[in-house]
Amino acid sequence: MFIHQNANLERLLIMSNLTTKTEKPFSKEMIEDYNRFSQYQVTLAQVTDNFNQQVAKDRELAVDTLTEYGIYQIPDDVQHRLDRLKQARRYIFIADVRSRNLAPPPTGVGWTNYHKYARVDKANRVLEKAFNMLKKANYNLSTSLQKYSPNKPISSDDVNAIDKLKEKISKAEQLQEQMKTANKLINNKKLSDEEKIVLFKKMALPGKSLLQAALSGRKAFADYELTNNNGNIRRMKERVAELEQKRTDVERSWTDGSITIVDSPTEMHWVGGVFRYINNFV
Repeated sequence: MFIHQNANLERLLIMSNLTTKTEKPFSKEMIEDYNRFSQYQVTLAQVTDNFNQQVAKDRELAVDTLTEYGIYQIPDDVQHRLDRLKQARRYIFIADVRSRNLAPPPTGVGWTNYHKYARVDKANRVLEKAFNMLKKANYNLSTSLQKYSPNKPISSDDVNAIDKLKEKISKAEQLQEQMKTANKLINNKKLSDEEKIVLFKKMALPGKSLLQAALSGRKAFADYELTNNNGNIRRMKERVAELEQKRTDVERSWTDGSITIVDSPTEMHWVGGVFRYINNFV
């Protein structure tokens, strides 16, 4: 998928505007509590650095995904999901500490004390709750990001369906031209490999695969990719035409005995003795 020509710059701007200070989500007491029942000792710096690296990766993934979608600012709902995911990652370590207090490892307290005092079931429930929270937070972030995907299906009931479809058509047509241009560049024998690389970078094409194609003399985009994209353009245009036609449709009705039949472009349900037939499946 092609992105904005300045997408890499925009992405860097996003990352530079993020909070750069190091989070300190754990305390010295937490680390001491963790180490109390652990053969493998950890430091506050190690746990904090690992946490911050995970949080940074989550944010970087969100930024990369939004950039691919042509969005260069983190929406509020995505930021909220990132914050919840950060909380879930913090709770993983806290739950680990709690579970070790509830059921210390036998290697640390001895098997006799373990069998006598360990509350294994409760410790497992604490860990299970933490991992379920992390799983849910990851899912919610993914769902929020998917809302901004340009490939998200457009419902016929959406009042802005026609405008959204026309926008998708415009992007698909632009993609079609970019794919054709990329193939022509590769096949241009008057250009050196270095010149092709420069042109690819100016076009903001996804570099690695296309540069490999250029150097090997292959097509950047196969015929089926052009054909499929062109088919999608045709289908979207047909759908726009159908939706525009339905905007001009009017409700018609006729009576057959005690039953009134209504042919409606917007409804499909029984109303008393009236059956309304929907006419907007597209």
